[in-house]
Amino acid sequence: AYSMIFQAPDRVISAYQISIFTTAAGTVINLVVTAMMAYALSRPYFKLRRFFSFYLFFTMLFSGGLVPYYILMTQYLKLTNNVWALIVPFMFGAYNAFLLRTNFQTIPISLSESAKLDGASEFRIFVQLILPLSTPAIATVGLFVALSVWNDWYQSLLFINRPKLYSLQMMLQMMLANVQAVQ
Repeated sequence: AYSMIFQAPDRVISAYQISIFTTAAGTVINLVVTAMMAYALSRPYFKLRRFFSFYLFFTMLFSGGLVPYYILMTQYLKLTNNVWALIVPFMFGAYNAFLLRTNFQTIPISLSESAKLDGASEFRIFVQLILPLSTPAIATVGLFVALSVWNDWYQSLLFINRPKLYSLQMMLQMMLANVQAVQ
């Protein structure tokens, strides 16, 4: 395995770059999308919050399956041999949305109401009031997401065919499989 690594150090560096980029981009995008969804679900005056909460909970219990997922990613989104194929599946997490929603609900609604009376928009309330008060929860969810994206090799297995686009985890998985096959 070490001889394989030292024969192609540029592939290892490329794999590190792809893994670092996908982890950073996937974590930031996931936190933005998930926190915004969780904020909307935490507001008692949002009329569709029960519908969306049920929809998110239902998707946690039942998935569409691998074949529709593969067709969606390759045929409709055209994400074969693309770095975004490693980021898009991690753009949103229902479990993380429920964690953040619960945290946002612990913040008194009177703070948001007083900010509204002072003329703040919903987005300003979210960015300047809710997010700073929820920093520990957001950091925790960010850590969960970063570890999930960093450790993922399955998306590379499904959607990446070019070795120069492999993430570090996929490269290590392939090296492990090659070493086991030689043994």
